[in-house]
Amino acid sequence: MEKHSDVDAELRIDYDSMCNKIAKELTTEDLKEIKFLLRADIGKATWENIKDGKDLVTVLERREYFTRNEVTKLEKLFTDVKLSTLATVVRQYNDCIPRMLKIDESEGIARNYATHSMTIVQNFVETENYRRMEEIITRKGAVLVKGPPGAGKSQNAFHYANKFRKDHQQSIVWRVHCKSTREMHLSYTNLMLRLGIREVIRYSESDINECIRMMFDRVYKKLTEDEYTQHTHLIIMDDMESPKTAQEVHEMMEYFIIAKNIYVIGTSQHRYSPMLTYKYGTEVSKMTDNEVIELFKLDNNTNDPTDISEIKELAKKMDYLPLCLALAASYIRITKTSIGQYNKNWSELQKQAHEISIEGKKFDASYILTLEKLEKDLPESSKKLLQYIPYLNNNTIPIQLLESLLEYDSSSTETDVNTLLAALHDYSLAAISGKGVTRIIAFHSVTVWFLDKRKYESERQEERLFLLRHFCYYIDNDARLTETMNRNVKFLEHACCLLRSLEKNGGDSCFETKLFECYLCCSVGVTFHLYGNTQVSADYFFKKAKMFLLKLIPHELKIYEGPKERNVDMSSVENFLRGNDEIKSKSNELFRTLTRKAREIPDDMIKKFVLMKYRSCRDIRLLREYGKLSEKDIPKNQIPEQCLQKLIDCKVILPLEDVKEIFLADQTQAGGHFHRPIKIAATFFQQPILTIYFHQ
Repeated sequence: MEKHSDVDAELRIDYDSMCNKIAKELTTEDLKEIKFLLRADIGKATWENIKDGKDLVTVLERREYFTRNEVTKLEKLFTDVKLSTLATVVRQYNDCIPRMLKIDESEGIARNYATHSMTIVQNFVETENYRRMEEIITRKGAVLVKGPPGAGKSQNAFHYANKFRKDHQQSIVWRVHCKSTREMHLSYTNLMLRLGIREVIRYSESDINECIRMMFDRVYKKLTEDEYTQHTHLIIMDDMESPKTAQEVHEMMEYFIIAKNIYVIGTSQHRYSPMLTYKYGTEVSKMTDNEVIELFKLDNNTNDPTDISEIKELAKKMDYLPLCLALAASYIRITKTSIGQYNKNWSELQKQAHEISIEGKKFDASYILTLEKLEKDLPESSKKLLQYIPYLNNNTIPIQLLESLLEYDSSSTETDVNTLLAALHDYSLAAISGKGVTRIIAFHSVTVWFLDKRKYESERQEERLFLLRHFCYYIDNDARLTETMNRNVKFLEHACCLLRSLEKNGGDSCFETKLFECYLCCSVGVTFHLYGNTQVSADYFFKKAKMFLLKLIPHELKIYEGPKERNVDMSSVENFLRGNDEIKSKSNELFRTLTRKAREIPDDMIKKFVLMKYRSCRDIRLLREYGKLSEKDIPKNQIPEQCLQKLIDCKVILPLEDVKEIFLADQTQAGGHFHRPIKIAATFFQQPILTIYFHQ
């Protein structure tokens, strides 16, 4: 305990002290290096007035190159000019910034619903369907789009949203995902955060719909208040397929339509209410011959009459579906295959295609041709990433997630990921938005469907279990640091998708898998708990964690039920802080059970967990400092196996046997359900319960 407290004291630094230290330590040579790196950002006249470190700090501060709450660019600048001491000072300050999660559209799960998630395929063309949709919404302020899979409903809506955003920079452009109540809840949660509504919505566990209704009311009221009526906003009610939510969604849509400053787009494969369909409905399904010819001309400069005849024949086979034809056009352009040869290949493959579903028949050959060519061209490491896509949230996959999946196997992670992204973009299999580390990948649901249908169930289960362990290594149940919280949030929705997939397919009954599922549910629950108005989701995952835990511990324990608060004597400070005798007895029983059961955890699992766990920059600095290790010894954010024993010998990391013994108790506390009894038991046994990474 003392050692850890001393470390925190040493690392603590305030903003003014950081600026003062930087100003004092910058030399003339350092200023020359910095001036060169920032020559494109700051004009020559300004540089001439910078004589020393104080001048530089003042200029960078005025230009908001760094602020009290954001110093990442400053740290990178000092790292680039090899001023490691100053970079460390900035990192130390960064660790001390109070954790306030960023809620702008480029961060966190908010990007699942803002324009960053509304990506379109490379060769999107504005068809007659799109122009009709645009005309209706421009004239009436709302449009409800109906059509089969692959007809371009969402693509048309997203294209309009991106055009709308360019003309309405101050407006709210938001996607409410209506496929399920949980998606709707998260959509409105993030919209409330985006609008600055910090109210916590209490809910009835049995009626999440009431919670959604209350959130909608707050959002609607905010968007129609004076502050927001100065601008026109756009709401996309996307993927309205669930009969369970149909009535609620239609009612919300009607309210949005009534508001004079809110435009609305709805997308669905099914019918809307007759009244709404009559006033605002339009149907998309097929491209026209001319549109198809223009698409192939755009991609392949096609003018030959024979080619045009072949294009029409191909379009007819594909039922003029935009997504299918976009795939074909991209394939022909990249491979330089003639349209006639593609037509022949497509027909042969379609005869062999399995009768999997009515929707799939039109897509089979197009996807088989494209995916076979893609996998043939990609290196093994890039190809490996494709197999995990069906278990993720295909709308918004951050570049960091793909890179993390290759860190163990590839020495050129960035190159391999870039190779995959370029191929996906060229073949119109996915759309990429953003630049550099902010890139987001969006796969069309049909692409994901085909990637999944080509697998055997045994392959799927193996891939799901790999991702389960991977997310446990990267998502932390202690999310108090900004760096950790931001990483958790980037992986959050994908971890949720994986857990749903495991639940749907029966998971795995082995002890180790249940342990990982318990850990991941705890971590996801903690993240939702800290992420603003998402307590509904937090409680859901905490309860799942509790369920997994109860499957691991002996049946005789059942669910711990402490004495009701009204029956507990709280008259003394001792009882209030530590519980009375009955609470202590129950707590000790629970603690003994958890530590006894934890001894069954395989040693290899605990060792691998400690080695593979992704750690924050602050953790790595502490490990290096108190383990007497250099940057070369621990070059990344995971512990090399050769350093593990030294860290244990230096008492920086607990012995693996101790880690194992408290592993279940640690998850119990993180999940919150047994928080008080575990704290009491920890005090009684004088055991370190708070974390498994450092002595506390």
